Amino acid sequence: MIGVRRDLRTALILSALTFVLLAALTHDHVFFAGNDASRFAQIEALVDQGRPQIDQSRYGWTIDSVVIDGRRYSNKPPLLGILGAAVYLALQDLFGLSFRGSEAWTVYLLTLILVGGSTAWLIARFYLALGRYDGGGGRARILTTIALAAGTILLSFSGTLNNHTIAAAWLFFACHSAWSSQGARAGAWLALAACIDIVPGVVFVPVLAYVVHAAAGRRGLIRYLLALVGGGIIFAGANWLTVGSWLPPKMVPDAVDLSAKLIPEHMGQVLGVPVRFLPDTWHYPLRCLFGWHGLFSVSPVLLFGAWGMVRAIRSGSPFPRRWSFALAAGSVTLIAGHVLWIGSLGGWSYGYRYAIPVIPILLYFTPRALENAPIWRFGTVLAASAALSLIGAYHPWPPGYEPDQDEPSADSIVTNPVGGNLSAWLVEHLPDSGLTGWMGATFISPDERKRDEYLQAFYRSKGDREMVVRHLRQVVGRHLERPEAHRDLAAALAGQGRFHEAIEAYRAALRLAPDVPSTHLALGSALLQTGQHLEALAHFDAAARLAPESAPALDQAARILATHPDAAVRDGPRALQLARRAAELTGLQDATVMDTLAIAYASLGQFDRAIAISEVVLAALPAEASGWVSPEARERHVTFRHDVGRRLELYRQGRPYREPAWVGRAQG
Repeated sequence: MIGVRRDLRTALILSALTFVLLAALTHDHVFFAGNDASRFAQIEALVDQGRPQIDQSRYGWTIDSVVIDGRRYSNKPPLLGILGAAVYLALQDLFGLSFRGSEAWTVYLLTLILVGGSTAWLIARFYLALGRYDGGGGRARILTTIALAAGTILLSFSGTLNNHTIAAAWLFFACHSAWSSQGARAGAWLALAACIDIVPGVVFVPVLAYVVHAAAGRRGLIRYLLALVGGGIIFAGANWLTVGSWLPPKMVPDAVDLSAKLIPEHMGQVLGVPVRFLPDTWHYPLRCLFGWHGLFSVSPVLLFGAWGMVRAIRSGSPFPRRWSFALAAGSVTLIAGHVLWIGSLGGWSYGYRYAIPVIPILLYFTPRALENAPIWRFGTVLAASAALSLIGAYHPWPPGYEPDQDEPSADSIVTNPVGGNLSAWLVEHLPDSGLTGWMGATFISPDERKRDEYLQAFYRSKGDREMVVRHLRQVVGRHLERPEAHRDLAAALAGQGRFHEAIEAYRAALRLAPDVPSTHLALGSALLQTGQHLEALAHFDAAARLAPESAPALDQAARILATHPDAAVRDGPRALQLARRAAELTGLQDATVMDTLAIAYASLGQFDRAIAISEVVLAALPAEASGWVSPEARERHVTFRHDVGRRLELYRQGRPYREPAWVGRAQG
């Protein structure tokens, strides 16, 4: 009894320490790789919009989505999104949190509760399960638990919303229940794991069926199968509630999987899901295990687990040989299956993430490998493995090389995610260090421009907009003579609404390259946002002079000349001339340009023409923006439609449109 209490106390301490560690590592922003964004989009849509379609979510841009009957949905198995919606609803009711009003805290707490909580729970149960070894495991038991908590990519991904880490926890719970003769619990946990990560769940159905039957007999197997049936009902019900089909989103008939559009044409599909069929090179399977993205490369401590699994099969301990063999077969099948599947080394990810669900199973056999072995050897590898895991936690979804990518880009120049992550971390924390420069040249690119392009992509994909600006300022500091460096900085600042800073950067770019029309256009748009209309007009004129077919420059200049409150600035005839030219260039198809044309006609008293054009524009504008647009763009669409209607009423009253505090639409 005393031993049981001691074990429980130790398990709770290890679990609490893991949760504290994850609280420090959990990210408070959404990554642009698409994986976590797809789930956040579903959560927001279910709660804030009251529907499963993600078209109006701020994260609806995610590539991990499907189009069904013209509407966009997350392409992920929906149960995790439904659970996340329940947690989000509780956070709203208890603390008033929302994606719109407190995005960072909402993202952070959802991730910490759903993912961090599952991982911390896994650590407690894993430690207790290790008690099966003779003598309780001793130091090996503690070290093996620490290895699971901090020594693999399970840690790297436990700070971001994903299905792999949660599936790892639930799959291990299923295995533990199976060898503990708890058939119903094994089936229930395995079914839940399959509901959020289909492949591991399906692969382990026969594995655990064998173990349950061997451990609990026929009755245990029946309970196991009944629990699986119940889980299948939950799986189908979750699909029905979200996409209106019993099938998961990617397999719905006539569904268009947008993420599959990234798959090269030489790949095939099975049930609508892209597959590789065979590796593209003979050494691809080795790279999945031992390459820079490889499972054992980024988590070398797993080598002890693999060796321990071999020894367990030979020795018949801690399980009968056939049980250990079945668990090993399931793990190997899962990894081998993903090697044949369209894995792209995990895509934009740190390490071979598809193998995360079997990490606890592999590590469970570590004590068998440590028997009669010097503990310092394991401790040394564990320390290195923990360091690699922390490097991955900095950015679990970094842009990187994908072997299936047809066209190379700046995003794909990094083949070593460890070196790429560490280089980016050094740029953030030690930008002037010689080590930083050497690491960047070695692991990103010796070409400084390519290196800077990749780092911009890295920080953007990380959702760290402030670091994007910091890095671009560093680039400008190194290359004051390079106009494109100033333009990139200005665009990043304008994208964050920091228009005064953007204006100074655009001006610096123009001093170096005064004849670039796009820079004049972008500067004019930034000046409008700060109310500097006359200077903005000068730059729009310059852009139109340098690029006579620039419809945005003509449109912006025409609007200022037609609506400026100062009669000395207004020039109706010229405004109409510019607006007509912009309308011609856009084929009379751009609503904003046509609106400007109506304004120009009204400024000259030609109200019949202004009315006719505005009525056509208003009829062509839907009540809501179609397809996915950001919440800000959707709001701008609604505002624009309202403004067109308001101006139409003025024209019907015989009054031109004047805007005393007009702010133009940002262009360029």
